[in-house]
Amino acid sequence: MSASIDGRSYRRVSALATPLRTRLPRARPAGLPPCCPVDAAEVPLTRSGGFGKIFGLGYEHSVSSFGGRFLANSVSAKKRMRQERKRRLHNRAQRSRIKTAIKRVMSAGDPESGQEALKEAYVLLDRLAARRYLHRNRAARKKSQLAKHVARLGT
Repeated sequence: MSASIDGRSYRRVSALATPLRTRLPRARPAGLPPCCPVDAAEVPLTRSGGFGKIFGLGYEHSVSSFGGRFLANSVSAKKRMRQERKRRLHNRAQRSRIKTAIKRVMSAGDPESGQEALKEAYVLLDRLAARRYLHRNRAARKKSQLAKHVARLGT
C-alpha cells in the first residue's frame, strides 16, 4: 500500500503481514497520544494526502459510534470531529474541576477550612447542574453528602 505526501511516495507495510512470532513490540512514535494504538500509523491517509490537524500526527481519525476508526471524508464530518474534540476536552476539564473541589472538602482537617471548601463546591455543583454537566439530583445528593461530612468535622 503506498501513499503520496507532498509529492513524495511512501510505502507502508502492515504489521499483520508478518507472522505473529516474528513481530516485535513497536515503540510508540513521538507525538502519538496515549489514546491511540501504536498501529494508528497504519490508518490510511486522507484523500487529499495532507497531514491531519487533529493530533498533529498526519492522520485524521476518530472513534465512531460502533467502536472502529474511520476517516472523515467530508468537510462537515471533519468539522464535527473538531467540535467533538473541543467539547470532549471542555467536559473533561469541568469534571476535573468538580472532582478537585470535592477532594478539597473531603480532605479538610478543620471545620473552618471545610466550610470554605464547601462553599466553593456548592457554587461549582450548582453551576454545573444548571449547565447540565451534572444531573440536578446528583448535584443535590453530593451537596448533602459534603455537608454531612463537614458537620462531622465539627464534632
